[in-house]
Amino acid sequence: MTVTTGAIFIPELWALELFAAMRKNLVLAGLVWTPRDSEASKITRMGDTIRLQQISHITARDKTANTDVTYDNVTETDLTLAINKHKYVAFNVEDMLAAQAQPDLRAEYVGEAGYGLALAVDSDLAALVTGFSQSVGAGGSDMSEQTILDGKLLLDNADVPREGRYILVAPSQENVFLKIPRFSEAQITGVGGIIANGKIGRIHGFDVYVSTNVYASGGTTYNIMAHREALGLAMQKTPTMKALDDPDSIGWKTVVHEIYGVGEVRDSHGIQLLS
Repeated sequence: MTVTTGAIFIPELWALELFAAMRKNLVLAGLVWTPRDSEASKITRMGDTIRLQQISHITARDKTANTDVTYDNVTETDLTLAINKHKYVAFNVEDMLAAQAQPDLRAEYVGEAGYGLALAVDSDLAALVTGFSQSVGAGGSDMSEQTILDGKLLLDNADVPREGRYILVAPSQENVFLKIPRFSEAQITGVGGIIANGKIGRIHGFDVYVSTNVYASGGTTYNIMAHREALGLAMQKTPTMKALDDPDSIGWKTVVHEIYGVGEVRDSHGIQLLS
């Protein structure tokens, strides 16, 4: 007799804990522009578009004696962020399964639904990098310290504020950063060292983050070098659960949904960091 012929006598043991699906580390939503609390309360109630007002620079003029001053006629344009995304996760756990399953499946899948919605937001933001008009580096090639400096110069020339700048890279480019002496030295000395939420350090005025959810297409990875005002996120409805004890299916129907909008806010504040 073998393990094949006697298979019915061999028990199968089930672990008591659940193994969650592998999750991407999501950090981008915490790095971009979002409405202030007072603004967020307004968009929660109504509206499908946020209009962002901006003030242009006014150039100083030379004053000529005995000549009236010239008044600037400034016409401003606004920036818009459409709230046009409605995402959901839905599942139905029948009563028989709920009664016989070892874990509380409904509670477990509610947690997974929250992650699925967060992943949708992060992915939508990551894809916006393809709309940036500026880029440094080359697809299919590792970045270098010079690539970072080239991108920094573009932001400096555009008068982008230095505070609030960040770099978001895929894990393959994290290894590149670790080989840059100034980056690794900062980690050793504790300056901008490793902290939570994907931050791995700091270099040339940029906080550096790593995420497995960086956008990639056609052999090119679109890492991001930007200021927080380059991209925007407006959440009109944060993940909200609706549930129904359904007599037709004899199960518990659950839907978790969210309403939000993402968009490019300031093109001059963002750069495609290609690799």
